[in-house]
Amino acid sequence: MGYPIWWVGISWLWFNAAFISFATFAPNFFFQKGYTIEQSGFLTGIPLLGSLFLSPFMGYLVDRFRHQEWLIAIGGIALSILILSFNFSSSFLLLVTLMGIFSAMIPAPIYSLPPELLRPDTLGLGFGVISTCSSIGLFIAPYLIGKAKDLTGSYGVSFIFISLFFLLTVIPIFSVHRRPKQTPKKP
Repeated sequence: MGYPIWWVGISWLWFNAAFISFATFAPNFFFQKGYTIEQSGFLTGIPLLGSLFLSPFMGYLVDRFRHQEWLIAIGGIALSILILSFNFSSSFLLLVTLMGIFSAMIPAPIYSLPPELLRPDTLGLGFGVISTCSSIGLFIAPYLIGKAKDLTGSYGVSFIFISLFFLLTVIPIFSVHRRPKQTPKKP
């Protein structure tokens, strides 16, 4: 199967680690900033809408242009900056709306890579690797972010770590080296 699929999995691990950490701790952060529980939940849910509405468009971009690593990099870097901005801004509606747009740039490109990297007889195993990596990120990250919040008493450090997780989404994806597509020989 090779190591490239593991790089895709590790990238997906960091994205899911960051996203679940935001979804876990943002409602309380917004509540502490004076929003109602309902408003806090609404603001936390907005980034999910990006993938809901924009994933088909991102899939089209992948089909049309390839270069999934660039879509993932743009999304990861933008999300990293946006999460840091929670420490300095009070324009939370704008930040979560932008998060929705940029978070849609990662899932479709990630899931389009296994068929390019693997033989058909290892494709299921490849998706298993990606799923396992996702689960690791989903399991470990909220604990780490919660520990940072408990130790510092502030969400500032937690958002720095979440930002780092989004940034770490970018690094492994550039380690993926795809094989050039072979054109079928004409008889």
